[in-house]
Amino acid sequence: MRYCRDLPSARNELRWLKEHARDLAATRVLRNCSSATHTPPVAHKKKTKSPKTLTNFHDVEAIQNKILSRLVWQRSRGKPLQYILGTQPFGDLEIKCHEGVLIPRPETETYTEQIGKILSDRILDVKNDLANKICQRKRIRILDLCTGTGCIALLLHSLLKPPPGTMAPSSVLSKTELGIEVVGLDISDRAVELARLNLKHNVEKRLLHPDARKDIHFATRDIREIDVVPGKTSLETVARGDRETRVYLNPELENQSLIDGSWDVVISNPPYISSKELTGPGSVEKSVRKYEPRLALVPPDDDDCGPQDRSSPDLFYRLLVKVTRKVDASLLVMEVGDSEQANRILRLAHRELSHGANEALFESWRDNGSVRQNNHLGGLGHDPEKRTVASEEGISDRVVVYWRGDWARWRRDTSTPPIAKNNQPAMCGPEKIKIDASRQGITPLANQATH
Repeated sequence: MRYCRDLPSARNELRWLKEHARDLAATRVLRNCSSATHTPPVAHKKKTKSPKTLTNFHDVEAIQNKILSRLVWQRSRGKPLQYILGTQPFGDLEIKCHEGVLIPRPETETYTEQIGKILSDRILDVKNDLANKICQRKRIRILDLCTGTGCIALLLHSLLKPPPGTMAPSSVLSKTELGIEVVGLDISDRAVELARLNLKHNVEKRLLHPDARKDIHFATRDIREIDVVPGKTSLETVARGDRETRVYLNPELENQSLIDGSWDVVISNPPYISSKELTGPGSVEKSVRKYEPRLALVPPDDDDCGPQDRSSPDLFYRLLVKVTRKVDASLLVMEVGDSEQANRILRLAHRELSHGANEALFESWRDNGSVRQNNHLGGLGHDPEKRTVASEEGISDRVVVYWRGDWARWRRDTSTPPIAKNNQPAMCGPEKIKIDASRQGITPLANQATH
């Protein structure tokens, strides 16, 4: 199969396709037997195969081979394996994948698991701090924008509140008597429908805690609609936690006894490929262009920008930064496409989020687990563009992270090694494991070594 990287990958894919064909054949035979058993007597007068004939080994084998031929043909045409098999592992979860919704990537899984670990440590650190807003509202609030399949929202919940009876450590939330609220928003109705299906599916398979049904909400939202508030000229003049934002970002508003306009964490895997990159030769794999939704890959045009910037791959990050300020988030996590984009987003975040007395910390996480940091000490910041660390050959930046206030101080003090006091970028690799990019033959979004 020409869409596989090498012969071992092709063999693995063929094995998975055979297993899937076997399962589909068995399901079809059982369904036929069941329907034949319950068919009215008159229908049996037709010359059709009896249930016994349907379960004949050779008939089952013929059905299986026919299904396998169809699956192999689909894969040979470039259809992503996840759309054919219908699922993709993501942490300990099983995420259903349907055409029209972006396939979760191993890179996304890796940093999501790391964020879950960091949040666990942070919750334990503030459990006795009555002045902290998490303790005041007795729950941590996570906002997942561009949620897609819901994989990030679901995995974060499973890490902070593991299902009972698993080998995972006991819930950090149970130790602190705190709750969790996770909201996933997406502009696509199809994505939101699939995210809700994944929530139901993983609860039923006991891969998620039963409380996930009430802790996690998915809704169709276009965050561009809260970018501009009538009568306001800039986000600096918008009161944090204003009523419009509060209502828009709380899909279960009528069921909540405590409505809070602030969130602790904003996390997003936004569209970050330009139209030119998507259609240009060699930039994006053909199977990605052909099968995965453009809406999840390319940000929408911005009519407020000039002709040259209107289709910029960075447009969505401006919205994420604005939403972060608007909801008073202490942590912003944004996936990026490569190191060049990471540098641009770092400059954007520093320019828009390092104002005022609040301390801010900016990080870029790389695929090899290293982290580079830029500190902003309450108005005494620097220009990160002059202190950018060049990307190592073959190692791409994957995530840009912004910490604010107490969270920034906590992160700086607990990082290994701590950030240099002179605000120079410090390189550290305290947490992330190296990405296993070979899982289930997933197709990278860009034609790079790690993406």
